[in-house]
Amino acid sequence: MNDQIIPELIEEPISANCVLIVPAAGVGSRFGADKPKQCVDLNNVPILVHALRAFEELPEIKTIVLSLSPDWHLFIENRLYEFGLRKIKFIVEGGKERQDSVMNALKLDAV
Repeated sequence: MNDQIIPELIEEPISANCVLIVPAAGVGSRFGADKPKQCVDLNNVPILVHALRAFEELPEIKTIVLSLSPDWHLFIENRLYEFGLRKIKFIVEGGKERQDSVMNALKLDAV
C-alpha cells in the first residue's frame, strides 16, 4: 500500500449530503431474546438507538431511512421518539430478506 495516498484522501474535505439506509427488520432469531435484538435495551437504551446515535453525530448524514418489520414498527417508532433522534425522516416496511428491506428504502424519492 502506498502511504502517500491515504493522507491525501483524509485531507479531502467531505461536503456530502448523505442518506443512510438502516435495514433493521430482522427478527434476531439467533439472539435468543423474546424480541428482535435491535429492540433489546442495553443500559436502558435500545441497541438500535445506540447505533443510530453514532450516525446522528456525523454532519455528512442529513437523512436516515429505517426499514422495519411491520410487526415491530410501532414499538420501535415509539422507542425512537423517546430518544429524540432528529435525522430519521422515513420509516419503510422491511422485506423478507435484507436486500428487500434496502430495496424498499431505495424506492423513496429522497434516496
